[in-house]
Amino acid sequence: MGAIVGIDIGATNLRVALSDENGKMSKIVKARTDPQTIIDDICKAIDGFGPIDGIGIASIGPLDMKRGMITNAANVGIRNLSLVEPLKERYNVPTILLNECVAAALGERIFGAGQNVKNLVYITLSTGIGAGVIADNRLLLGKDGNAHEIGHFIVDPESPLKCGCGSYGHWEAYCAGRNIANFARLLLSTDFKAQKSQLRDQMEGLSGELLFGMDGTDEVAKLIVEKILKINALQIANVINMYDPELVTIGGAIALRNEERVMGAIKGISHKYTINRMPEIMTTPLKDDICLYGAVASVLHSDWVKL
Repeated sequence: MGAIVGIDIGATNLRVALSDENGKMSKIVKARTDPQTIIDDICKAIDGFGPIDGIGIASIGPLDMKRGMITNAANVGIRNLSLVEPLKERYNVPTILLNECVAAALGERIFGAGQNVKNLVYITLSTGIGAGVIADNRLLLGKDGNAHEIGHFIVDPESPLKCGCGSYGHWEAYCAGRNIANFARLLLSTDFKAQKSQLRDQMEGLSGELLFGMDGTDEVAKLIVEKILKINALQIANVINMYDPELVTIGGAIALRNEERVMGAIKGISHKYTINRMPEIMTTPLKDDICLYGAVASVLHSDWVKL
């Protein structure tokens, strides 16, 4: 197989890449993720690549893999969008759809730190939170392809923090990029109500980037970041207890842009709450391209992708 198209549909950005069978990418086209124009944007990129032999799609979910569609991507507002059928009809090549984190786990296994590892978990800490799992050399998919929605693990069922999915108290409601500001505002009005902070002057512009940027100069920002990091570490302990991996790799903008803080907390806290032997934990060497590598790997190693 020669020219492979890898597609990464994220909550914020859409990327389409041309790759050879060794995972060497020669072209990457980027756009904002627009629910109204996703298919057109993908086709415009592919049409500029020339002849292709296969298409792999790593997408936000939840998905219906059997029907090749996104069913309800809460962070973007996409419902029942068919991806596989229109691309397969247009280009007449094998077309495979996976959740972005599941694809990333396969990309890690084939091209990254997980080569020759039988049990691994990839976790993204970004706009959303998700995972992909390989257990005993098998890619876990579930009945619809959604056996990995760890961002909806429950931190507190009584929480006032609403997740993008509509439920309350989920991990994403506290620590996902789009929701960190809500958690910070809650803490500023409760736990840290009596403490002075520069954050109070920037309530409308609160973001994860701002919090991490101020945690060295503002005591309240530092304490909020520490709470976020601890929740991440505790939930990753849950993942380790659940899947018993040899290797956990971490990616996503929050982790990769704040690597020392995020990884320090995960390694310093999660082992205190695990019953299983601790795996190796590291940031992914594939960095921001891990989902593209996974999309390419899904075409080259389609035997891994079986519902």
